[in-house]
Amino acid sequence: MRELLFYLLLPVAVLLILRNPFTGVALYVGVNIIRPEMLFWGGRQGDIAYKILLGAAFVSLFKNNPTEFFRPLRVRELWLLIFTWGAVMISLQFSPFPLAPRAMYYAEEILKLAFLAWLLLAALKERESIELFEKIYLLLFSILGLWGVEQHFRGNERLENFPLGDSNGVAAILVLAVPVALNMALHGTDKKNRRLGLLAVVILALAIISTQSRGGFLGMSAATAVFFIWSRRKKALLVLVAAVVTVALLFAPESYFHRLSTLQAEEEEIDHSAGSRLVLWQAGMMIFKDNPWVGVGFMAFPQAKMLYRDSVKGDENLISYTFNEDKVAHNTYVQVLSEGGLLLAVPYFLLIIGTFTGNWRVRRMRGRKAPEDPLVNLLNGIEAGIAGFCICIIFINAITTIFLPLQIIVSRCIRDYLYASHERLPDGAGGGGALNEDTVPSV
Repeated sequence: MRELLFYLLLPVAVLLILRNPFTGVALYVGVNIIRPEMLFWGGRQGDIAYKILLGAAFVSLFKNNPTEFFRPLRVRELWLLIFTWGAVMISLQFSPFPLAPRAMYYAEEILKLAFLAWLLLAALKERESIELFEKIYLLLFSILGLWGVEQHFRGNERLENFPLGDSNGVAAILVLAVPVALNMALHGTDKKNRRLGLLAVVILALAIISTQSRGGFLGMSAATAVFFIWSRRKKALLVLVAAVVTVALLFAPESYFHRLSTLQAEEEEIDHSAGSRLVLWQAGMMIFKDNPWVGVGFMAFPQAKMLYRDSVKGDENLISYTFNEDKVAHNTYVQVLSEGGLLLAVPYFLLIIGTFTGNWRVRRMRGRKAPEDPLVNLLNGIEAGIAGFCICIIFINAITTIFLPLQIIVSRCIRDYLYASHERLPDGAGGGGALNEDTVPSV
């Protein structure tokens, strides 16, 4: 019955998308968060939905806004994503190792990210569409977080085999949304929105704790700290965080505190899960040193690291545990450098760094005494989530995760709107900004 309903709803979704490309963007991101395979316990429904929704959104964009269709091709972030995909493909061509299972599939996922970026840049041009998109994003992640908490209480203590990845991956994705929820709780337009934001903060924090991920804890802490730096309501934020932490402490199991204690443990006390990462990172940097330009090939790290077993120093039991054939780098930065070399690292790192520098230029343009703007507050929340996620991916492989590029592109949409709004101000009121940040000199 559910499968029949799914196939009946697809044509309805396509008709709605053809009327408005924003609907296609929202639905496509939605099925990447609440995946069809979650509801059908496997099957091809997700693959079908992704292709149909993405294709319909492009048709709708060209049909409804033909003059805007090619505008995203002028945006730097789109080309950085395309270059990232190109670097991955080149690394596969020059790899000295056999192609890893599903390597081409995951390489294509990066190209799909570029197409999603194209749609976002075209669809999110106005304040209302940007704010609505982030509310939908937050709602869906809150539902996912609520499901995670329910799974935890039903016996899945660390949310292993949860649909969006392992426990560390789930925590990292949820960290992206936490400051967006904090922003709504503090800066919501009315009491209803602020209460919903507070509820979302609690749900997301509890879901991250449910993963018992050390990286998730560090990422959530970093995201909250960055949001605190930019917030104009620091006292209210401190009270809110203190309340959420109190609830979290009552909820957190003893095993979670034990895992967190290893963050400060002496080297001989670090468990194999944490200790093996240090060994893997050491091997990864050796791989990068020997293959600095195009790396050893996308997803070839598990094979390449075996060549460095005798070069890594450390406890023999830990090294034996670490050097089995299926272990990946467990660090996105090490993965990028070792598997793709500088050809991959440069566009990928510029994509992240450009977001922080671009946001800083927007704040400088507006000035410290500029009136509070809900869109700037939202930008601060998104940036804080990106900062937290960048901490989380020190401990996981996340180059194909769509949600970091998604929030990077939304940040770009916000900046472009703010630049355009600044340009429209009358003389003497702060006008004179650039319509597109690509025309703004670097500082």
